[in-house]
Amino acid sequence: MLEMRKTLTVVLLAVAAATQSYGQEVYNRLYESASQVLNDPESPKSKTDVNHFYVTALNYLKGTASARMETVTTTFLDTQAYYLSEFVGSFFRNLSRAHQVSAECQHGVLMAYVDASVNNPLFGDTDTGKVQAFVGEAGCLTPFSLDTDWEKAYTQASQEVEELMKKH
Repeated sequence: MLEMRKTLTVVLLAVAAATQSYGQEVYNRLYESASQVLNDPESPKSKTDVNHFYVTALNYLKGTASARMETVTTTFLDTQAYYLSEFVGSFFRNLSRAHQVSAECQHGVLMAYVDASVNNPLFGDTDTGKVQAFVGEAGCLTPFSLDTDWEKAYTQASQEVEELMKKH
């Protein structure tokens, strides 16, 4: 889990640095960083699994936006990529915090994030087999819907976890 935190910290720092840049920098940096991990045969499985989700989610985001939207702005892609990274990073931080509290709290955090991703669709894609492929995958470290408005999902999950932690 410590290795996962280090990886997520590096990704988040890259994303944060990218917000100072122009163009599609957040999206591109997250994509490139995740791709590098996937292409490194020495990457641990946990790191590879999380980065596989990043690449898949970013490909889905850009491909679906291009197909369904008249104009896809770099701001749109960068904002979604930023909140995707924040969502996944906060998921692992909060899951780790909840693990120290109880199994019930840990399950509550997991469900808050899964529900937030499923309940905040970005495109309303009806191909649930595709968009929820990670949701039902046994042992998946990132069991989230691909069709997610990451900014809204991040906000929802953060609020729900805050309330959950107050109860425990």
